[in-house]
Amino acid sequence: RDSLRTAAAATTPTALHRRNMGGGNAAKTATARAKHALQDAKANKGSQLKDNKASLSIACKTCLQTFVCSTSEKGLREHWENRHPKLDFYLCFPHCKAPDA
Repeated sequence: RDSLRTAAAATTPTALHRRNMGGGNAAKTATARAKHALQDAKANKGSQLKDNKASLSIACKTCLQTFVCSTSEKGLREHWENRHPKLDFYLCFPHCKAPDA
């Protein structure tokens, strides 16, 4: 009776699909590891320290403090007000355009 039960179970569509397809959890895990290792290798091309240094392109001409290139004029004015209030703003940051008066 047990042999009939196992023979019937081996011929169900799900059992046939599993037998023909192969590849259990170990194969899936190995494939996933290889895929993720390839993605990680592409993502980690090196350190960002050089890129971070290159992005510090704005510098206060008075104290030479550097700022990220995306710093707004508002942030630069805040630095000027806190550090150099007696000097002209455009002396510290000549790249900012002076308003035409």
